Amino acid sequence: MSYDLKLFRDPEGIEPEAAYEELMCKEESEIGDTNRSVKPLPYSSRATMERLADAVTSCWPSFVRFQPPSPLPWIELNDEDIQIQFSVYEQTASITIPYFGEPTDQLMRCIRCCLRASREECGYIAFDPQLGRVVTVDDLDQIAQLYRGMALKAKPWWKFW
Repeated sequence: MSYDLKLFRDPEGIEPEAAYEELMCKEESEIGDTNRSVKPLPYSSRATMERLADAVTSCWPSFVRFQPPSPLPWIELNDEDIQIQFSVYEQTASITIPYFGEPTDQLMRCIRCCLRASREECGYIAFDPQLGRVVTVDDLDQIAQLYRGMALKAKPWWKFW
């Protein structure tokens, strides 16, 4: 289980909540499509993804890029010390934080960095499905409070059995 934020361009003419639902439906249908092959991304898409990854990494140098043996259609940045993952996709990005421990000031600063870099570089807004709305850096205290409450309820992985 994790606390997740989804980042995407502010949709014109549609409420962000509806845009988020559309994105989730699209992602779920793509995950379920076992016949789908991984296609190389257009150069322009990959270049935009690289710019966002570079902007986030320059703001948060502790991120380490996952280096798979073969190229993936996304970019994954991880900071294992504070347990956060920032993933960049062709049209979206996401922030994932596993539920355990206390949200540290350092973790909240990292999220702030990711939100600002995503907004500045790609014009992304952040949707928090736990809160059910768009969030900004002004909402970090509320995010930390909700995360803290959920982390207390989450069972450690070794106690699932």
